[in-house]
Amino acid sequence: MEEVFMEKHSIHPSLVADVHQYVYRRTGVIGIQPEEVTEAAKKSVTENRLHRCLICGALSELHVPPEWLVPGGKLYNLAKSTHGQLRPDKNYSFPLNNVVCSYDPQRDVLAPDYKLSSLNTCNWCHGTSVRHIRGNGVVVYLDGDRTNTRSQGGKCGCGFKHYWEEKEYDNLPEAFPITLEWGGRVVRETVYWFQYETEPALNSNVYDVAMKLVTKHFPGEFGSEILVQKVVNTILHHTAKKNPDEYNPVSIAGAHAQRLTDAAEMPPDTQPPTKIILTGQKAKTLHKEELTMSRAERSIQQSISEQAAVTQKRRTDKLKQEQKGRTSSAGGSPETSSSSSAPATPTKSSSSTKEKKIRVTTSDGRQAMLTLQVHTTFSELQRSIADQFGVPPAQQCIRHGFPPKELPPPKDGEENEPAALQHGDRVTVEILRAPEDKAPAASGSHAAKSEDAAAVVVTSSRTSGRELQDSIDLEMSSLCLLATLMGEDVWSYAKKLPHLFQQAGVFYNIVKKDMGMFTQPDSWVLRSGF
Repeated sequence: MEEVFMEKHSIHPSLVADVHQYVYRRTGVIGIQPEEVTEAAKKSVTENRLHRCLICGALSELHVPPEWLVPGGKLYNLAKSTHGQLRPDKNYSFPLNNVVCSYDPQRDVLAPDYKLSSLNTCNWCHGTSVRHIRGNGVVVYLDGDRTNTRSQGGKCGCGFKHYWEEKEYDNLPEAFPITLEWGGRVVRETVYWFQYETEPALNSNVYDVAMKLVTKHFPGEFGSEILVQKVVNTILHHTAKKNPDEYNPVSIAGAHAQRLTDAAEMPPDTQPPTKIILTGQKAKTLHKEELTMSRAERSIQQSISEQAAVTQKRRTDKLKQEQKGRTSSAGGSPETSSSSSAPATPTKSSSSTKEKKIRVTTSDGRQAMLTLQVHTTFSELQRSIADQFGVPPAQQCIRHGFPPKELPPPKDGEENEPAALQHGDRVTVEILRAPEDKAPAASGSHAAKSEDAAAVVVTSSRTSGRELQDSIDLEMSSLCLLATLMGEDVWSYAKKLPHLFQQAGVFYNIVKKDMGMFTQPDSWVLRSGF
């Protein structure tokens, strides 16, 4: 499936999922369609704006607002005040914004050159080991970077291989200076030497190294074989060591930067603090290790957090029943019974429960916000959808997550378990055809459908004004964020999405709430002027 996706979209599906996770979901954007995420990811990769952190593995996107690059913008004014008249043959660097721009005299704007630009720090862990990433998900390493490949030997000691000149080595090279003299010219060069690799073919060959140096600085010189022999002798002199175990690798900043995954392998007393608090939506607390959590770990954590309240409530009810049983068997006075029937410790789980809201969209374009209890089961979820949209449970195919996957019915014995949904999830309901719809439709069938449509209108009209306003606020905030990410104003971006002006769209709901609708049901489409 990954090969099919790569062949169709020219981008790896895991990279699209990471863009949704770190660029959209982590910033609070909900309701984004997979096709839009795929196109945005492809555009970011093509423009060299996506970066991968070698420490925490998170994705960061280099984005420069277009309004900064035009006359009157932040970067334009800074370049103008610093360099005077802008020239098209020069590049203008802005280190604080991690971008290098060129000047377009025809449009009188600055044009970002993302090939020359790169992020200095990760947007999540603020580490300095950030690298460009290709469309197939491969990181564009620099010489000396530690890769994800485990090392089975060598003297480095970090446990991972290092990238150097398009190859992966167990160790970093040793470096020493060398001087080449030929025909009155003196050239000083640095030799990088690999000597302790587990694969002998990766160890440096003295004659190959000497030949490359001479060919690089003195190409086509007659009699340069004598110089090659001198370079060979010099290299052998530098690499001949009295102590065979002596190893002095070249020092490269960040080559041994500690990763978040290395903390589990460290002794407890040397582990760095992992409870780094990140404040998200509605003051939600995220720990540092949650940023690199796998999908299986996230699903387990979600299941535990959702079922904790239900388990606690059941335990509390069980303790109450046991306490009442002991009180009735003791046969004490009313005062004694009253005092002994109280639970040992006060708890709020029996008196207050949390709620979660999910956005539901049907395959025919209708939308609604459903408020569910934490312990809502799969069958209760189906009934809520049926009450809201008039779709029987037998015709419901519920999908959730990204990419959307079907929410299966509970297994035998798990009918009372809560549905695997969390607050803020986007749920899609595909309306299946009923068995009787496959037969030739009679006039009574048409009447029944009309009654169902009328029931849907009546049911949707019961939505309170507060819930409708909450829905409008949520969709408008998401629309503003999407427009900002795409570099457009809200109205220009909204005109490209006709469904926003149709029934159940956000602009339709705004007009319906403020002015009311008096048109026929067949013409319930708000004209946007495009």
